[in-house]
Amino acid sequence: MIFAYSGARLMASQAPVDQDILGALPDALECVVERDVDGLFEVSLTYPAQGENAGALKPNNWLYLPCGGEKGMQYFRITQVGEDLSGLVTVHGCHLSYNSLAIVAAPFASHSSENYSAVPFFKWYQDLEAAVSQVDSGQMGSFAVIGYTDGMTLNAAAYTTPVTVKQAVLDAIRDVSGTYLDYTTFGFRIWQLPGTDMAPGFQIRYGRDMLGYNTAADATDLYTHVLPYIMQGDTMVSHGMDIYPIQGVPEEFSGVTLVKPINLGDYYTGIGEGVDDMMLQMIIDRWLYEHPWDPFPDEIAVEQIPQEGNTFELGSVGKLYYTPTGTVVTAHVVSMAYDVLAGRVTSIGVNRRQKDVTDTIAGLAAR
Repeated sequence: MIFAYSGARLMASQAPVDQDILGALPDALECVVERDVDGLFEVSLTYPAQGENAGALKPNNWLYLPCGGEKGMQYFRITQVGEDLSGLVTVHGCHLSYNSLAIVAAPFASHSSENYSAVPFFKWYQDLEAAVSQVDSGQMGSFAVIGYTDGMTLNAAAYTTPVTVKQAVLDAIRDVSGTYLDYTTFGFRIWQLPGTDMAPGFQIRYGRDMLGYNTAADATDLYTHVLPYIMQGDTMVSHGMDIYPIQGVPEEFSGVTLVKPINLGDYYTGIGEGVDDMMLQMIIDRWLYEHPWDPFPDEIAVEQIPQEGNTFELGSVGKLYYTPTGTVVTAHVVSMAYDVLAGRVTSIGVNRRQKDVTDTIAGLAAR
């Protein structure tokens, strides 16, 4: 069931009370929730203008509805409302985590004492909270950011102008290997992807389950080595103009030198002035570890996926069997759409790594 709420407490990231309930919305014609690991968590609703409690569908009121997976019921602020000549009301809403776009931190820096490009989660969150309180200690309400562990490594922060909590969170996890963004009712979880060797939460087979299968591959940006550098003011500083091989380059490209310049400042905030050769080498080593050979970044969209025996949630790992090419894809869910009225996940997006199907089966047999 979908419910409507008034907005004041929820806008302040506070749990609503009974008086905030505006009523149920039983006449919904369509309702789809989409979310991903990059900050998207939104709902689209179609409702008859004469439906029960249709008058509650106003900007800045809230919807409370099921989201599938492990998320249960969640709150969405109504951001757009439209009505056509046929009497259909279309509503768009954003998850409560979008409150973080209006929670502002003062300029702040956060890094570990031995590595200016990284910071443990707990120190980063302490520094973020202090910077938010410097602007207004009441902004956060019940909003919180939870880390997988206190010591998990995030990107360092070095803001010279005010920054929103959402932007700070996205900057903290950008390009951090094995880390993804998840959601709570009142905030974010910065979480760790499970290992791809764990028991799969879902299995999808071409010809039996898979009604739609789309891939995209792009080999335009092909390189085997990088020339890392940082900017100190207007001056480019490298490690002696050294180039470094990418880890895991295929044997067929041995002896081939295709170089791409990498501005480390595009990946890690807070580096620049005061970085010596030893510190720069540590940052380069980290970049190389987090960016192994992956010439064909792609995403698979699987339409009308089967529900029975499968569990879908952001970050969950599973296998896709594509028999026409004899390929098994081991993948993490990075985006998903949930049909609220049908009570099922209707599509997922996954990051994949490819293995030969016979090798995969042999490995499973060996275990």
